[in-house]
This record gives sequence, structure tokens and C-alpha cells, in this order.
Amino acid sequence: MIICADVSSFWLTEQMVHQKVELILHSMAAVVPEFAIDPVSRQFKSWEVFSNRYGDELKWRYSGTIFIADPSGTIRTSGSGSEMYRVYKIGVR
Repeated sequence: MIICADVSSFWLTEQMVHQKVELILHSMAAVVPEFAIDPVSRQFKSWEVFSNRYGDELKWRYSGTIFIADPSGTIRTSGSGSEMYRVYKIGVR
């Protein structure tokens, strides 16, 4: 599991790649757009299930961007702009 800015840690990246982590659960509370590819799943060479906060708080609007990406960074299913869930059968052991 990665929470928000933990994804920027060189130490964490090195450890997770070395341990060959197959699946990352990544939560975030930030203003983020929808992505064309996922650099995090490519960085860690693993599947990623990403979920961002949804709704308004003060001057911020959180998009609720969610996606599931494969180890090559290809986003297999995604959504944004409302409360939702996505399902995708991933290839882990």
C-alpha cells in the first residue's frame, strides 16, 4: 500500500522493485487529472489500483479519479468525476 506522496520515495521504490511486489494499492487526496498512462505502475513494475478523493472541500474540488493499471503503465479501466467503482481481473498469482 502506498499513501499519497509516499510514491516519491526513492527508498520505497528500490525496496518494492527488489521485492517484486505484484500489486500496489495507492490512495491519494490531491487534485489530479485523468492519466493517459500510469507512471507509478511502470516505476514499480506492478499492477496498481489507484483511488483519489472525491468531492469539494473549501476551494478544492477532488475529481475522484480511479484506475487500474498493468505493470507496463497501461490503464485498463478508469473513471473520474463521480462516486464510482471499477472492476478488472488482474494477472497476479
